[in-house]
Amino acid sequence: MVKTRGLFWHLLPAFLLVAGVALVIFAWVESRFVRGFHYEETVTGLTERARLLQAMLTDRKLADAGAELARMCSALSTGETRITVILPDGSVLADSSALPAEMDNHGSRPEVAAALGGRDGFAVRESHTTRQRMLYAAVPIRQDGLIRGVLRAAIPLDAWERRASALDEWLLVAAALSALAAALAGHLTVRRLMQPVQDLVDGAQALREGRLDVRVMVPPITELANLADCFNRMATDLGARIRDT
Repeated sequence: MVKTRGLFWHLLPAFLLVAGVALVIFAWVESRFVRGFHYEETVTGLTERARLLQAMLTDRKLADAGAELARMCSALSTGETRITVILPDGSVLADSSALPAEMDNHGSRPEVAAALGGRDGFAVRESHTTRQRMLYAAVPIRQDGLIRGVLRAAIPLDAWERRASALDEWLLVAAALSALAAALAGHLTVRRLMQPVQDLVDGAQALREGRLDVRVMVPPITELANLADCFNRMATDLGARIRDT
């Protein structure tokens, strides 16, 4: 004898599999999108801080800023952000977390080189000073139409990763809740489909027991409605034939 399972158990796993795969793909795409957006937002924030300090320095020579420039860097280095001012020869003039005299020449740093070339520069690499992986954003300081230095802002990459990971966790929670909702919706949908089928089974059993007046409800599902209508007409015709004999 062939081992059988109810229609419910044939339909529900397939429904959940499709829903699960769709949710995994959605969560992956959303995670990549959110991480990319968060990266761009972080870079924009660093660039805006650099430009703010650049605006403060528009009307004065960098070399004359002295201790005031160091205070400006410290004031803008809120949280884990690090601010550095670099001269065209690559020497560090001010830094919010280290003594310029103890720092290497920065002229070869990719983000600094880009800024000295007149472009906004960005880089992700290990800091030679802090030995941490950092996300850098650098902008040129222009005075009298010339590039007089570079304003650079940086944030530890692990801080960015922590925020990105927190977003990933929220996405996983949202995906899990969505999967639960999909499972519930699938359960209810399959149950809704099963009811008309069960009605037909019960009707057929009633006919087998000789109850010729049995009729089943016609469901709002085309295929099952056609089947229910055929069953009702068959029951009517069968009853008529038996009465005529």
